[in-house]
Amino acid sequence: MSPYVRKVPTASGAKAVQIIWSKKRGHAEVEHIGSAHDEAELELLTAVARQRIHAGQDELDLGLPVGDQSSVEILGTRMGRLLDAIGAVYRQLGFDTVAGADEVFEQLVTARIIEPTSKQDAARVLEEAGVAPVSYPTLKRRLPG
Repeated sequence: MSPYVRKVPTASGAKAVQIIWSKKRGHAEVEHIGSAHDEAELELLTAVARQRIHAGQDELDLGLPVGDQSSVEILGTRMGRLLDAIGAVYRQLGFDTVAGADEVFEQLVTARIIEPTSKQDAARVLEEAGVAPVSYPTLKRRLPG
């Protein structure tokens, strides 16, 4: 298990920021970073916790020239090759004929291959991949069929 940042409410109403380093046999190794009483403090403590998790991890030098990255233009966010490959395998396995060419089922399968997640979170995964997802009510209505 990799370490992660946890935010939990305290008895005083603040939020405690902690690093969970490991869990073994029901016991968690926890490092308390601090307690935040507002959003700014919470953001600061979360950043400190992330820095502690990544301490000592140097950046890999690939020997590439470092340019001005502020002027990089993003032309698109669609994961075209990945989506094309998933679609080709989906059809190759015959899911398109079994599911009756159902776009909802294909989107759910695609989302879960990209990131194993819930039905409700599948829309977020598809949007990040550059696909316009069907609405959650449509997903719920069509999936039982």
